[in-house]
Amino acid sequence: MRNSYSYKFKLKAVIDYLEGLFGYISVAGKNEMPSVSPLKRWVNAYKTVGPNGVRKQLPMRNSVEKHILNTIKGLSG
Repeated sequence: MRNSYSYKFKLKAVIDYLEGLFGYISVAGKNEMPSVSPLKRWVNAYKTVGPNGVRKQLPMRNSVEKHILNTIKGLSG
């Protein structure tokens, strides 16, 4: 089982899904992913932030940053 995926891998999987030819299960299977959960997160991040949304993110430093990020996400969604 993979613990991490490259930016290129994530972006390709997201684009495969967004092109509409395949669903989550098909794209995950095609890319030998054991679960659709990461793909769903990547698609949401891509739709919210764009291609940078699927890049590896550094951990939040504190709860204030988490609160700000959640507020921004709430306003955009």
